[in-house]
Amino acid sequence: MDLTSTGMKFVTPIEWTYGGHHACTGAPPNDYSVSGTKQVVSGRCGGYCGGCSANNLKLKPEEC
Repeated sequence: MDLTSTGMKFVTPIEWTYGGHHACTGAPPNDYSVSGTKQVVSGRCGGYCGGCSANNLKLKPEEC
């Protein structure tokens, strides 16, 4: 997810919801990273029939 040039940034830490078989529950997504500006978040998750999604993703203006 990339908010570059939007004037917004992510509120961290980001909480994740996991579901399905072998969804890596309780661990952050693989290759999870947040940029220093908190405008770019990346990660991948899942396994077999599992997956994850950001839970209650929050944004705020850059200047805050």
